Amino acid sequence: MAIKVLRIYSRINLGGPVYNVAYLSKYLAPEFETKILLGPALTDEATANHLLDELKLDYTIIEEMKRSVNPFQDIKSILKVRRIIKDFKPDIVHTHTAKAGAIGRLAAWSCGVPVIIHTFHGHVFHSYFSKPVSWAVKIFERFLAKLSTIIITISEIQKHEIGTTYKIAGEKKIRIVPLGLDLDKFISNKEEKRKRFRETYNLKDDELAMALIGRFAPVKNHVLFFESLKILKENYPADFEKTVVFLIGDGNLKIKFQEMLTSYNISFSEGSRTFMGGGVVFTSWIKQVENVMTGLDIVLLTSHNEGTPLSLIESQAAGVPVISTRVGGVENVVVHNKTGIIVPSGNAASLTEAIVTLIEKKDERIKMGHAASVWAHSKFSYRRLVSDMRAVYESELDKLN
Repeated sequence: MAIKVLRIYSRINLGGPVYNVAYLSKYLAPEFETKILLGPALTDEATANHLLDELKLDYTIIEEMKRSVNPFQDIKSILKVRRIIKDFKPDIVHTHTAKAGAIGRLAAWSCGVPVIIHTFHGHVFHSYFSKPVSWAVKIFERFLAKLSTIIITISEIQKHEIGTTYKIAGEKKIRIVPLGLDLDKFISNKEEKRKRFRETYNLKDDELAMALIGRFAPVKNHVLFFESLKILKENYPADFEKTVVFLIGDGNLKIKFQEMLTSYNISFSEGSRTFMGGGVVFTSWIKQVENVMTGLDIVLLTSHNEGTPLSLIESQAAGVPVISTRVGGVENVVVHNKTGIIVPSGNAASLTEAIVTLIEKKDERIKMGHAASVWAHSKFSYRRLVSDMRAVYESELDKLN
């Protein structure tokens, strides 16, 4: 008889957590029977319906389980999840990300579910809210941790933050299970995909393609990159002129970003490349990201706060070196000066220096790309993820006997 798992994730958006949810639900079967509950995606996010459909996974949307705090909607969500728990009778409730973690753990605890697990894919303890709100969030998460059988983090650095820095749970209660992804698609037909991408955007052989991938939100700190791009244009004009930047994502900050680029006298276009020389292309969301990664030369991340950034894993899997700020679990994903370059957070000059290094030193860029591909495929396979999580589930269930 299969062990029943109720898996709850805050929203059906593209990103690392939804891949985690999808691959665990698909490949833990048949030993584990999984039911998936999801919240709706934000209006400016790409949805992940296609991924769940491709894997033939059934899921239920809890429309009230939205990202923002709304006591009336949140109570309705808890009541809905409670009804599902009573009907499904799961052996394990496993929640992913903050809102699902709150709704799901409260419902599971109130129903007496024997094993309650929560995964932190990132955290919201800094760079999201004001200090008083961040303090309240930490207090509430400590309470939720007491309701949890175990807490899972996706990197050693994140374990330290959750256990030691923010004291959400004792370290003995925390297990580390890194993300796992289907990375084979980033190396299949690679040359053909690269050629197609570069032809689509009229990229010449001597032009470099860089990208930032993610929603246009303050925590992603695109502004830091624009400041760096301004320095590049003013101080390294030859490098700037042969560099095309792709902003893959969307959000309500787009107009602000475009105004900033205009003030810096940096060309930009939407959808396609309509300028000559260096500039920025706003592509909006691209779901088949493997068709993009293979056409790039550098991928950047400039966030204030991250868990384990999906874009950095995928780009490295495709053999593309990365440049990232030193935040969250980045140092567990990128090997500094081997698979990419890690720079101080908030330092535009250091970011520019790293960009110039990878633009001008082609041999080093190619060497890093090869090392990045080997590293990513060895560490972040979905097969390893499934094996690790199966061991965690079986261990916690054995303790009940």
